[in-house]
Amino acid sequence: MPETIEPDVGDARMSTEQLKELADALLVLSSKSSVLKERDELRALMEENLLAEEVRNTLSFGEHTHMRLTGFHDRIPNLHRAP
Repeated sequence: MPETIEPDVGDARMSTEQLKELADALLVLSSKSSVLKERDELRALMEENLLAEEVRNTLSFGEHTHMRLTGFHDRIPNLHRAP
């Protein structure tokens, strides 16, 4: 059975260079996380805007159709009207 070596508590300390490298790595990971979060928020906002535009276009189409039909209806002679 291989012998396990217990690390010395003094070995647990990091050098200044290792701490700087760790800080740099954490900064990169934090920045990446922020970018990913912002990208998700932007994607959600874009989807919301597209949905709002679709609703606006649908409502606009309905209003135009209603106005066209109303105008068409006004031009049809009323056959039930007494002469």
